[in-house]
Amino acid sequence: MAAVPTPFHHVLAMLAENGKLRRLWTYNIDEVDTRFEFLSSNLMSNSKFPLTIQMHGGLRKTICTKCSLVEELVPAVLMNPDPRAWHCTTCSRANAEPTARGTEQRLQHVVGRKSANIVMYEDPLGNPTLEDNVKFLKKDATAPCVDAVLVVGLSATTPSVQQLVRDLGAKRGRKLFWINKVPPPKIQGFDKIFHTVALTDCQLFATDIMRSTDLDKPCFD
Repeated sequence: MAAVPTPFHHVLAMLAENGKLRRLWTYNIDEVDTRFEFLSSNLMSNSKFPLTIQMHGGLRKTICTKCSLVEELVPAVLMNPDPRAWHCTTCSRANAEPTARGTEQRLQHVVGRKSANIVMYEDPLGNPTLEDNVKFLKKDATAPCVDAVLVVGLSATTPSVQQLVRDLGAKRGRKLFWINKVPPPKIQGFDKIFHTVALTDCQLFATDIMRSTDLDKPCFD
């Protein structure tokens, strides 16, 4: 987890701080972006609509295989040889509670195990992270305050990613921008949906944006 923020991360944080960013949809799992205060995913606070949507989850959190509890990863656990260190605290606590009959017997629940909160492309829709993402997508797809969608540094070669971009940019009046060294894939007209295609390094693009301090003016004319 030695990844460091890039110029584009700083641009996103600057836009978020000034109320210019409604949502960040990220496929990165290194969580460099969410380290910024204004790009926090707020997954631990049960925020209904977090600013950053981590499409594939993140390396800094674990999820219980039984109760789906999401917790911050404690680095000491990685070095602990005791397998019980990976037991879910909520499941373990429930397992220790007395029965309703008030006897010394204990409820013998199956204790869940913590695993990395990472979502793969082939994971079923029953995954709680994916279910939340669908809710956020429906909200953003119809939000009246969004006038631009930036697709940055994304290959967009899979149907699911292309559909996400189409859904976010489908509302009338929205402009889709592609910022990448390579053009968008020519699959089922995907390359035709963008208002502007900027074939450039997103970090150079971010450096140019950072030279402007007037956030009241549109950045993407």
